[in-house]
Amino acid sequence: MKRALGVSLLLAFTLQALRWKLTTVSITGTSMEPVIHAGSVLVLWRTRKVNINDVVLVSLPDPRGRWPTDPGKPNGYLIKRVTATAGQPVDTLAGPVPSDHVYLEGDNPGRSLDSRQLGACPLTAVHGRIIWPTLGRQS
Repeated sequence: MKRALGVSLLLAFTLQALRWKLTTVSITGTSMEPVIHAGSVLVLWRTRKVNINDVVLVSLPDPRGRWPTDPGKPNGYLIKRVTATAGQPVDTLAGPVPSDHVYLEGDNPGRSLDSRQLGACPLTAVHGRIIWPTLGRQS
């Protein structure tokens, strides 16, 4: 009986932890086409640990085009692909990506507001990475 109770508590704790770490997001824009289309529903893993080629959810910049410093109060969200991480050079930056920042681009460059206009994005603005469906850049 004690074992069953322990397993039940462990299962309940695990499910609650997963509920906190996983969420779904709906896509409304076209900046990530042809990989992600408007109307798509994606699963997000809440984390700030991201790698090159990950697709991430970030806080929308303020009306002046600055990345937010308080991720708890976003104006909205953007979905973008990480194309460079801290220390890596990027043609549009005067130097490498700063520490604790990532460089983000949309897969549809003509329709994307991203690091090319806004500069490197602080990791504090990252809400997580898309884990389903598995997203790979298409050529």
